[in-house]
Amino acid sequence: MHRFSKERPVWVVFNVLALIPGIGTVFNVIYFIVGAALFVPCLSVGFRRLHDIGRPGKHFLVVLIPLVGLILLIMWTIKEGVPEANEYGPNPKAA
Repeated sequence: MHRFSKERPVWVVFNVLALIPGIGTVFNVIYFIVGAALFVPCLSVGFRRLHDIGRPGKHFLVVLIPLVGLILLIMWTIKEGVPEANEYGPNPKAA
């Protein structure tokens, strides 16, 4: 497992919006294709960011709780990572 510092782009929140296509326009089809292509990389970024603050990746599922989950995920995303090495690896700032 690897860690991900908060200075990296966090696309996890925006990916949720990318998977909601509108009906009938080319732009929305393109938006959906791009969102679908970025889904797995966004999950990876989210998991690695949670690892940086010492939380397991399964805590990412909290986003499935309407509003509260999104607020929690945003709070965890902006939280400073643990300064020392944890079970997921060394501090990415120190490397």
